[in-house]
Amino acid sequence: MHALLSLIREHEVISKLLDGLASYARRLVDPQARDADPRDLAAFAQVFRGFADELHHEKEEEILLPILSRHGFHWSEGLLADVRTDHQRERYLMEVLGQAAECELAWTNEDRRSIAATALAFVRFEREHMQMENEQLFPEVIRRSSASVIEELRAALERFDRVPRHMAICAEQLRAADDLIKR
Repeated sequence: MHALLSLIREHEVISKLLDGLASYARRLVDPQARDADPRDLAAFAQVFRGFADELHHEKEEEILLPILSRHGFHWSEGLLADVRTDHQRERYLMEVLGQAAECELAWTNEDRRSIAATALAFVRFEREHMQMENEQLFPEVIRRSSASVIEELRAALERFDRVPRHMAICAEQLRAADDLIKR
């Protein structure tokens, strides 16, 4: 198995979620499609927190980046620093969307426009981030790492995926993601 396969597969799930969030954001401001339920925004925020942050980002920050840092990648500059900075910005945008979803008042047209703009900004940013990882970081990992480092990385990612807590988060969030994607 490719050492980074689980991360690549998670990017594919996140990409589908981003498609769903973009569709939701467009419906949110479409006067002909007033079916954008605030509960769906809350569900998107929860899935992004649970799957993208608690699972995927944790895997990158606790497994991938430290291993790379121990084997010649610079922690405080370049790709590793960029990944960590992007994750912080993603967390901020997820929090903004989550707070908007928790608003108990009916959304005004301006609220809808603002929420849609934030959601689309999150979609664009997340796509750029995943593109950077897929096209720059991951190829650089393969290019610069010895076979033993690749094996260490593969084994560590597999161990992470087998932790019962991680398996439960993954299963729960994938079910929620499937539901959102279908809608």
